Amino acid sequence: MKKLRSLIGLILVLFLFVSLIYLISNGRPQSPSKNLLQWQIRGLLIGAWGDYAVVKNESNILILDISTGRILKKIKGVREALLSNSLLVITHQNSSATNIDLNTNIAVHFSIPFNASYGIKFDNFTIYIFQKEESSRKVKIIYKICKKHCETYSLMAYDAVPAIYAFDRALVLTFRTLDSMYPSQLIIVNTRGVSNVSVEHSVLDTTLSSENIIISSGTGSESYIYAFSLGGKLLWKRNKTPSEKCIQAYDGKIYGVSEKSIDVFSSDGYYAGSRMFFNGSTAGGNFQCAKSGDGFAIYYSYVDMRTYKSITRLCHYNFRNDKLMCIPVSEIEKIAYGKHILIQQKGIVESIELGNRVDTS
Repeated sequence: MKKLRSLIGLILVLFLFVSLIYLISNGRPQSPSKNLLQWQIRGLLIGAWGDYAVVKNESNILILDISTGRILKKIKGVREALLSNSLLVITHQNSSATNIDLNTNIAVHFSIPFNASYGIKFDNFTIYIFQKEESSRKVKIIYKICKKHCETYSLMAYDAVPAIYAFDRALVLTFRTLDSMYPSQLIIVNTRGVSNVSVEHSVLDTTLSSENIIISSGTGSESYIYAFSLGGKLLWKRNKTPSEKCIQAYDGKIYGVSEKSIDVFSSDGYYAGSRMFFNGSTAGGNFQCAKSGDGFAIYYSYVDMRTYKSITRLCHYNFRNDKLMCIPVSEIEKIAYGKHILIQQKGIVESIELGNRVDTS
C-alpha cells in the first residue's frame, strides 16, 4: 500500500512539473532561441524605433511598447504602412493617410488620391506616392511633390518599390530593386526645396551624418559611398568599398554592414577597418540587417560545406563598446531594431534578448 501511495505521489509530482513547463512555454515546444524570448504577438513586422514596435495585424496597425509588448495604440482600417526612422506612414482603406512622428507622437491625418500608395506631410510639402506597372517586371515609382504648385518625379526600375528615408531635416525619396547594379535617382526634399540627383547604382541604404546625406550603392568592385549636402550637392564619392547593406553615422564615423563584416569609415568616407562576423567564403542566402542609434542587428544564412546543412544566425553589434554577439536561430522572415531587436517568424513577431552569449565564429 505504501509503495502504491509513493508511486501515485511521484506521478502527481511529474504531472505538475510537465504542466508547469507547458504553461511556461505557452503551449509550444521551445527551441534554443525561444529561451531568449521577451514577448510575442501575431502579425507582420513593420519596424521599430526607440521605445516603439510597429506591427500590422490584419487591417490594424498596432504601436507597442517595445520592452513589454503592451499595445499603446491601435489604428483600424489600414491598407499599407511603412516606418522610416521615426516617421510612421499609414495608408487607410478610405483614401486617406496618417503620419505619426514617434519622437513626438504627433499625428497628421489627410486625404490622398484613391490610387496613391502613400502620402507624406513634410514641413510645407505634401507628397503623394504612386506605383504603376509599365511592363513585365518594370515598375514606375511616381513622387508627386506639392507646395504651392506640384512637381512630378518618375523613377523606373525592374521590380521597383518605393524607398523612403526620413530624417529631421530632409526626406530622401528613391526606389528599392533586387538589381543592385541598376542606375538610381534620388529626390532630396528639405525645408528650402527639392533637388534631384543620380547615383551609378541602386541605393542600398542612407544615413544622415551631421548635415550630409550618406548613401551606399552597388555591389562588388562597383560599390560606392556618396555624400550629398541637404541641397543635393555632391560632396564626395568613394569607390571599391565593401557593399554596405546598412549604414549608420555614429560619433563622427560611418559604420556599415556588408555580407561578412562590420565596416568603419571616416566622416569623409575613407575605409578605417572591419570586424568580421562571418569567416566563410560567402554568406549569401537570406541576408538582412537593421539599425538603431546603438548598433546593428544582422541575420544571415549559409551552407556549412562540411555537413552541407543550412545554418542561420542572428548577430548584434554595439557601436559604443565594439561588442559583437551572434547566436544560431531558426529561419527568420524579417528583423527590426529599436531599443530591442524584433524578429518575425511564421507570422509571429517577437522581441528577443541576445544576453551575453558570444559566438563570432
